[in-house]
Amino acid sequence: MLKVILRMKKKIQYDSKKVIYSIGSRRPWGPMYYIFLARKSELHHNEKDMEEFIKRGLKRYPDHPLLNKYLAQLYSDQKKWKQSIPFWDTYFNNTKDTCPASEYAQFVTALEKQGDIRSMEDYVLEGLEFYPDNKELNKKYYNAAMMAGKWVAAINRLEKYIASFQSERPYNELIHLSVMQQLSGNHQKANQILSRVLDKYKAELKNDKSGYRKIRIFDNGETVIDFYKQLRKSNTIIITFDSINKVLKKEPFGFKVLNEQKIDILAVRKRKAGMNHQDLSKKEFEKAARGLVDGYEDKIAYGYSLGAYLALYLTPDFNCRILAISPRIPAHPKYGEKKAIKKETFKHDLEMPKNVHVSPSIIYDPKNKMDVKYIGKSLGKSFPNGRFVKIPYGGHGMARHLINMGVLKKYIISFIQNRELPKYNRKNKDKSSIYFRLLAKECLEHHKLGWAERLVDQSLEMLPYDKHAIKVKVDILKEKHLFADARTLLKTAIREKPKTLKHRLVLIDLLLESGQLEDTEEELHQSFEVFGKKSELKSKEKKLFQTVEG
Repeated sequence: MLKVILRMKKKIQYDSKKVIYSIGSRRPWGPMYYIFLARKSELHHNEKDMEEFIKRGLKRYPDHPLLNKYLAQLYSDQKKWKQSIPFWDTYFNNTKDTCPASEYAQFVTALEKQGDIRSMEDYVLEGLEFYPDNKELNKKYYNAAMMAGKWVAAINRLEKYIASFQSERPYNELIHLSVMQQLSGNHQKANQILSRVLDKYKAELKNDKSGYRKIRIFDNGETVIDFYKQLRKSNTIIITFDSINKVLKKEPFGFKVLNEQKIDILAVRKRKAGMNHQDLSKKEFEKAARGLVDGYEDKIAYGYSLGAYLALYLTPDFNCRILAISPRIPAHPKYGEKKAIKKETFKHDLEMPKNVHVSPSIIYDPKNKMDVKYIGKSLGKSFPNGRFVKIPYGGHGMARHLINMGVLKKYIISFIQNRELPKYNRKNKDKSSIYFRLLAKECLEHHKLGWAERLVDQSLEMLPYDKHAIKVKVDILKEKHLFADARTLLKTAIREKPKTLKHRLVLIDLLLESGQLEDTEEELHQSFEVFGKKSELKSKEKKLFQTVEG
């Protein structure tokens, strides 16, 4: 067989289509022939053909170790971890020889990325039987315990690793060991280890780019809790909760500002946007965070909107100082939003228990009806000693309003360092487009169209094509019966921001309201092409059909 391959090596001009055709038309070749073709593809940097050749070989030889290994390695190189795992598994189960340590490490990495901790640990242990002194496998061994939340086991494995590789200055492992001691409630020992690291590894710490280490201490498939440990001593920890549309791909809420303060951060986060974090119970949060948080002198909880609600719901028993900006949970059956209430069953307590021991700082807009209702009828009673800071015309998007005014960072830093909020300076409101937009909306409600238009134009000058301000402007033009102007405005907004669905929905409503049914149908067709079968568009389509039939 080898001689045949060598002869072919001289004759074959690389043409993947011809080679694939020849495979299908000739007699079956042995597995090494497919590996040879895959290698040829690899030399030409053609991963697609390489994958195709190996797959064809696996159809005829599904258990062949080398064919499975090649495809597993290809998927691992492409970071297609889930796809690589079954081929790694077949390779390890069918090979008769001892696999290299590097291949154990590759397979374990794939399992690690998929969160399969049990299998990860099994293969690490198998690898360590053959390669007990392998550095990479020993790292995976302690990391498996950390990922599983087995803090005591992680401590034992880290101590063994540090003793075995002391000559390689394992300061990362010492930092992890310090954190594991924290998580186990051994705060004094954790501080001793950290002091040792800070004293012995000054050069490494000085050149460390991030300045912290992130360790996941909880993961139930939906919610994760990540601990960001500063590479320095800190007596302060802040627990942050993301707002409803923030997901793991982005940094935690307020992370940049908080990280600059050189304090430790415990970030409660979710994988899916639009969910209300009800998969995380008080009991689970208590179990995950209590041992860690209790070791700090100063404890802070911080969030915006859904995150602010969670800070108030989950942390009062931790004796935290709480900064809650526009607290709200959309799924609340008494104080939430109709769509969210229908979408998600409410699992939390309907009312938070009365707590006179904490004094949360709650910032909200007294003009926002939903927030005022929730705070007035519920949170005000639950936290009678709370400090309620009213900022008119900041809207529910209060965090963005404070950013626009250039004061959010100042608020956070003052709350952390001085334990209080600075006084609200109303003069800064002119820096926020949200202020002008909300004031314009109120003027419109009182039919003061001239004022409303001047104010919304000022908002749009500061933030052109803002979907909320465009909607207010359209409503003003409709009140003035300037439907053509409203349509032109929306068409311009769509041209400038083609991925903003809100502009298209408002235009469809405008066309339908003005009786332009053919144009409505055309706009719906174009919107479906851009956004697919979105529920909002389906609802508009249904409304159009009802109008036509009526």
